[in-house]
Amino acid sequence: FVEEGLEAALTEKDRPGRPNVWLQRDDAQLTQIACTTPPGGRAKWTVRLLRDRFVELSETHDTISHERIRQSLKKTALNPGRTNGG
Repeated sequence: FVEEGLEAALTEKDRPGRPNVWLQRDDAQLTQIACTTPPGGRAKWTVRLLRDRFVELSETHDTISHERIRQSLKKTALNPGRTNGG
């Protein structure tokens, strides 16, 4: 805090030897992507398409597994393969 200020103290940073952590802002960014129109020629987003788009737009993740994307979607109830009612 003393050296870099309040914002730096409140922001999670990469740590040497540790992979990037998944933060609430990542869930928010993924939700934003999932709520957009899917890529041309697609009726809906797939988990792998969302992963590719997320990594493309991410400033902190060079790679991420499609399973991590699936878990985040499940947590936020945005499962692209799920229909209303279950």
